[in-house]
Amino acid sequence: MTRLLQTVGFLTLAARSGALFAIFGPPVLSPAAPTSADVISMETRASGCYLFDGGPNDAVVTTAGTTITIVVPARVNAFCNFPTTTRSYVVGRFPPGVYTLKAFYLPHPLSGGGPPRLMGQRPVTVAPYGDASAVPIPSLTAFAAALLAALCAVVAAVEQGRRRSRLR
Repeated sequence: MTRLLQTVGFLTLAARSGALFAIFGPPVLSPAAPTSADVISMETRASGCYLFDGGPNDAVVTTAGTTITIVVPARVNAFCNFPTTTRSYVVGRFPPGVYTLKAFYLPHPLSGGGPPRLMGQRPVTVAPYGDASAVPIPSLTAFAAALLAALCAVVAAVEQGRRRSRLR
């Protein structure tokens, strides 16, 4: 009986000791300064007790007002022996505005399941695509435009003079 208690105690301590190395990195967005034409993706890192499941399109993305919620599937390991992994998930396109992105992970049913758990949140500012202030339109000054018009008039007059001389 003592041997059984020692074994159970050891396994319990071994399972809990790795919790110090359980990491979820904060969500990082790509591109860093998105426009309404960009597809936003979120990259996050996990290690120790957590491992992300699925591919880039396996996240569930919902919006409510200015809050964007993304839930990604994950596995939880009691022995905390998963390697460090980085995953990228597609969040989507959004109209111009200021949003709050909340990233959650959903434990796999074989890992104990449960409700989604918060990994992190961050503000997201989506700029309008083709903002006139962001891309200046090249234009001439009034003096340069007048000079160009005069040059065009001189070239047209010279060309017309050549045509008349050929007709004679």
